[in-house]
Amino acid sequence: MWKLVLVICVAVCLLHGTALSQSSCFTVCPTNPAACPPNSVPDLPDQCKSGNYLTLSEKSRSINAGPAAECDGYLPNGGTKIVTTSPSWDGPGWYKFANPAGTRMATYKSPPPPNRCGTNATGFMNDSHPTKVGETKKVKFCFSWNGNSCQWHKYGQVTKCGEEDFVYYLEDVPNCTNRYCAVP
Repeated sequence: MWKLVLVICVAVCLLHGTALSQSSCFTVCPTNPAACPPNSVPDLPDQCKSGNYLTLSEKSRSINAGPAAECDGYLPNGGTKIVTTSPSWDGPGWYKFANPAGTRMATYKSPPPPNRCGTNATGFMNDSHPTKVGETKKVKFCFSWNGNSCQWHKYGQVTKCGEEDFVYYLEDVPNCTNRYCAVP
């Protein structure tokens, strides 16, 4: 079946003078990924490409780490960052989790309790990860504190860049001490 769809895509591209390559099958025929030959690699969104995201890898960010007073970019009174800003935090943008912190963000399936991840109010994704490579979805990030698993929240995005490979668009946290947490 994919061969027939590929032939149709090629014909459409030729009629419109568009070049077709195996690596561009998602951009040429985005409504029908079945048009891609088996084992082809689709073009990934820009945020998946090296240099377009920052890495969060502090060991203290792991759900297995205890409390501390670190925040992911809280700006008190709209002024300068406080001294407890996480070392690898550089403001809103695309981030990837890496060891020794862990390789993905904690989720609602197993939210970290307060006073973990090197902070007091622990951050997790209140949704599931995308299942298709190249897929981006809007999600809600919650911060657990004082018996409320979503005492504060922020909205952002998550993109699946490969098997067990995700990047997250993260905003500055809503309060201090809030921090995004990683799982192994």
